[in-house]
Amino acid sequence: MILNVVVLLTVIKSGFCVLLEDIYDPFTLFWWSNGPYNVNTRCLIPSNNGDIVGECTTTAKCFLYGGTVSGGCGIGRSCCRYAQENKQCKVKTNHGIEVTGTCLGEGDCQRSGGASHGKCGGLFQKCCVYDNTCGKITTAKVSYFDGNYLQTQDQTTSCTYTIFLNNPNICQVRLDFETFHLAPPETSASLGTKCVTDTFNVEPSNYGIPTLCGTNDNQHVYVHLQPGDEKVTLNMKLSRRTLDNTLIGPHWRIKATQLQCSGDKKKDDSSQFDYPLLAPRGTIQYYTDTIGTIKSFGYGHSYTTGEHYSIAIKKDPGYCLAKFSFITVNMLQDEAGTGDKQCIDYLNVPDFFSKTLVDNAAKVCTQDDFYSLVPGPLSLTFSSASVAQANTENVEAEVYNFKLKYELQGTCDEAKL
Repeated sequence: MILNVVVLLTVIKSGFCVLLEDIYDPFTLFWWSNGPYNVNTRCLIPSNNGDIVGECTTTAKCFLYGGTVSGGCGIGRSCCRYAQENKQCKVKTNHGIEVTGTCLGEGDCQRSGGASHGKCGGLFQKCCVYDNTCGKITTAKVSYFDGNYLQTQDQTTSCTYTIFLNNPNICQVRLDFETFHLAPPETSASLGTKCVTDTFNVEPSNYGIPTLCGTNDNQHVYVHLQPGDEKVTLNMKLSRRTLDNTLIGPHWRIKATQLQCSGDKKKDDSSQFDYPLLAPRGTIQYYTDTIGTIKSFGYGHSYTTGEHYSIAIKKDPGYCLAKFSFITVNMLQDEAGTGDKQCIDYLNVPDFFSKTLVDNAAKVCTQDDFYSLVPGPLSLTFSSASVAQANTENVEAEVYNFKLKYELQGTCDEAKL
C-alpha cells in the first residue's frame, strides 16, 4: 500500500526558497540541472526507429522524473529514457470529456495557467490541463480553446486565443476541431459564398487555410510555421444573435498540439515522437490511416468561394495506389465542358486513372470512382471558384460540398480490372 505523504521541504539555493516538488519537477525554472536532459550526460538507446536520446543519470533521478531505465552507461549510472508518452497524459473533466494534458508538478502547472488532475509521470507530477477560453494565451504543448455562447448574445464578439511557441524547433501546430459550430456561410451574387455572420481565422495561414464557419466537427488543419514565427493566433468573430433567433449559439472546442521538427539538439527531445504526426510541407490536412473519409470544410452547408489548399494522405511502402469513391459530391461545373474541363470546382489528383481515362493529373468533380498511382507522398488539391466564376454560374440556389472515401491498396493489377 502506497501512502501519499505531503512533504514540505524548503531548500535555500541562491537566495530562492523552493518546494520539494519544484526541485524534482523536470520543467521547473529552479531545478539547477535545467531539466531532465543534461547536455553533457546524453546517451543513446537503440530502437526500431533509430536511436533515442536519453540521459546518463542515477536510477533514482530517472524514477523521480518519470523516466524508464534502459541499460547502463557508466559506473553507478543508467541510460534513462524520458519518453514523450510519459510527458503527456489523459484525464476526464467534470463533464466526462477526455482531454490531453502534460505531466507537471502542481506548482508549475498553476504558474503556467493550467489545472492539475490526478497523478502521472514522476512522484510529484500531476496531469496538467490547459483549458482556456477567449483572451487567454498558452505555451503548452497541448492546449484547448473553448467557447460556448448563448442564442441571446446581444453584441458582436471577437474572441482570440494565442499559442506562443514553447520551443524554437516548433514547426507546425495541429488544430483538431473536436466540436465546431458557427453560423453557416452566406451566398450572394456579389460575394459568392463567404463566411459572414461568424468567422474563424488562423494566423499565420500559410498554404491556404481558409476562413471557416458552419459545422466542422472532427475536422483538422495544420498551421505551418516559418523561421521567426513566435505564435499562432486563433480568432473567432461572432455576430449578434438577438437580430436573428434562428441562428445557433456558437460553440467550439479546438485542441492545439505544438509539433517539433529536428533542430537544436538541446531542445529537440520530443522531435523523435512528433515526427509521425508532421504533415508534408505545404499541406493543411494530413490523413494517416489506410482507409478514411475526407470532407469539405463546412460539410452540411456549402464550402466557400475561393478556397485553394492541399490534402495529404500517408502512403507507406507496400501500397501502390489509392482508390477514391465519392460518398456525396456536388461541385460547381460548366455544363458546356467535357471531361475535366467541365469542372470549375475540383479536386486535382496526381497520376490519375479511372475506367475511362488515364492522365498525369486530372480535375475531378463527378461521382465516378477513380485511382491514383503516385509512387511517393499522395497529395490532393481542392480548389473552388473565384467570385467572378461563381457569379457567372449563378451559385445562389445550390449547396456545394463533397465527402470522399479513400482506401490504400497494394495490388495495382486487381484495382485496374
